[in-house]
Amino acid sequence: MYYTYVLLSKKDEKLYIGWSDDLKRRLKEHNKGLVEATKNRRPLKLVYYEACLNKHLAIKREKYLKTGSGRAFLSNRIGPIAQLVTCPPMPSGIIGVGRRGSSGLIVDVLYLCIIK
Repeated sequence: MYYTYVLLSKKDEKLYIGWSDDLKRRLKEHNKGLVEATKNRRPLKLVYYEACLNKHLAIKREKYLKTGSGRAFLSNRIGPIAQLVTCPPMPSGIIGVGRRGSSGLIVDVLYLCIIK
């Protein structure tokens, strides 16, 4: 299995989009500073990922998500970066990402499974 993923830098609040065949390992590499593109943007938080059946599809999806249309898709899917919030604690291995409505309440939630 291959993964296309999106990380949020807690330092500069910008997204990083990449792909990997081992999402757990790659996230650790990013947060340990072993990835040149993100070593000065740590800590990083996984905010979105997709599973792909092969490497070619994962790379194709990564390239799409880096386009204007792809970023619009991400904005619709996970909300504006400034509004990303951590949801209440979830069972082990699950995180939540939500968007705040005008009232300040979380209006929708997307739960992603993180391989531990």
